[in-house]
Amino acid sequence: MRTPTRDWKSTWILNGFALVAMLLPAAAFAEGNGPSAETAAVQTPPVAEAWLVSTRCAPLTCPEGVEPARFSFRVARGECFQWQSSDSEAFFAGLDGSCPVVVFIHGNRTDSCQAIREGWPAYRRLLAEAEGRPFRFVIWSWPAEHIRGGPRNDALVKARRSDTQSFYLASWLERLPQDTPVGLIGYSFGARVIGGALHLAEGGSLVGRVSEGARGEEGRRPFRVMLVAGALDCEWLLPGSRNGLAGQAVERMFITRNCCDPVLRLYPRMRRCDSSSALGFAGPASSGRLRESGLDFEIAPVECQVGRDHSWHTYLRSNAVRSRLAWYAFLDDAI
Repeated sequence: MRTPTRDWKSTWILNGFALVAMLLPAAAFAEGNGPSAETAAVQTPPVAEAWLVSTRCAPLTCPEGVEPARFSFRVARGECFQWQSSDSEAFFAGLDGSCPVVVFIHGNRTDSCQAIREGWPAYRRLLAEAEGRPFRFVIWSWPAEHIRGGPRNDALVKARRSDTQSFYLASWLERLPQDTPVGLIGYSFGARVIGGALHLAEGGSLVGRVSEGARGEEGRRPFRVMLVAGALDCEWLLPGSRNGLAGQAVERMFITRNCCDPVLRLYPRMRRCDSSSALGFAGPASSGRLRESGLDFEIAPVECQVGRDHSWHTYLRSNAVRSRLAWYAFLDDAI
């Protein structure tokens, strides 16, 4: 049976109407009823980024001249847990006063995978509180894997390595633009790394050496610092002490205190000839003298919230740390 032939004029008209209907939305979008592709690109806020900066392949003892380009760099954007290889040039490119840099430094007995697992929850929390504001979160991964020889030997070795990390961190921070807001979060031995780095940044010496990255007369904006379960001597922040210049680099410092922490309780045994308590166990020594020196700090007792635990995740879940994280990360200026 032969099918009837459609009138060619009717077919042409119908196809013409369909073509116009398809083109009208695109034309209206281009003529101003919606943002152009160029405008949309400008209006889209920069995404938050998580960076993994690893010094695990760098020398364990500080070499003459520290070159941050030798560190390993990886990046993950947004909420995706997908790391991509990168380099130092990509990290430092585009940084300015509108993009805070938040550095998390883990503690002892932490391998490269654990470093990510510890840093990621803090990044996700800041991502939720940022409300679209850009920031770069850095997980500073350093060689803190468990080593043989007993707990005391392990702690002594990591203490020496943390001094080297202080040099690495000070030199790395020196490369940041001076107007870039910087927040530093140190857990356990990570707090020791930060104390040494800030002391070096102000021209101080550590283990008989000074840092090439010491700031000049026109220093960058002061740092905001969180020292959580700090494994450094409680008097080291005092003027004239081992990290006595660190306070000059700090806008405000947050210090947890937990006299129930079972690991920090054993801190004095690390050096048998010294009975100094850990900062995270007893809080800073001579708080009045420390305030007179100009250091603005707050002490957060967390015994009731953390108890007999030395886990970063437990400290992070405590209300004292969780509620202050955004401010010290330069995401919320309301004190």
